[in-house]
Amino acid sequence: MTLLSVRHITRYTYKAPVRFGDHRLMCRPRDSFDQRLIDFQLDILPRPKDVRWLHDTFGNCIEVASFTDEADELVFDTKIVLDHEPTHGPEFLLESYARTYPFAYGAEDMPDLSRLIERQYLDTDHLIDGWVRRFLRQGRPTETGELLLTLTTAIKESFVYKSRLERGTQDPKLTLLTGRGSCRDFAMLMMEAVRALGLAARFVSGHRTRLSFNHALISIG
Repeated sequence: MTLLSVRHITRYTYKAPVRFGDHRLMCRPRDSFDQRLIDFQLDILPRPKDVRWLHDTFGNCIEVASFTDEADELVFDTKIVLDHEPTHGPEFLLESYARTYPFAYGAEDMPDLSRLIERQYLDTDHLIDGWVRRFLRQGRPTETGELLLTLTTAIKESFVYKSRLERGTQDPKLTLLTGRGSCRDFAMLMMEAVRALGLAARFVSGHRTRLSFNHALISIG
């Protein structure tokens, strides 16, 4: 048993009091095979007029907070206690059909995955395509787990981390050409790279002790 206690504070400050719209918050971790949620607290200032909980299509627990009062500061203070069973090393437990690339998703999965395969950035020069295909074994299948691990290692070792205060992610082609970016830029590069190979990927965020991180979640069976 490994107990993890996480406190995360998000604070917005404004030059003058502002009115707040509804806020959709995804702060509550999901129970899974390797973690159990023991305690969860979310304090919001100013106090919302109304709070309601719902589940989205993917089973995530979402809190919707509505406000009436204006304020010059908005604070979300989250406290989490988890019982976590750590995994040791990368274990790629894949369906047999997905153990080597290329492979095809099952027809029953495509309605959920099709939007996650779509490219989000134009790549008319095929820069992302050319880069990711360097990691394939030419003329023979490539082990899927090895491919993803190699891509992750290549991004870690070949690119320089640079903090960015701008909103959103930068174009993956810019990350590739400049060799630098923030963690969310690297995650987006990974996503667009595997999407170029026909794999489904989406963006997730999380916590590791006191550090926040962003990464790509790849669906491979």
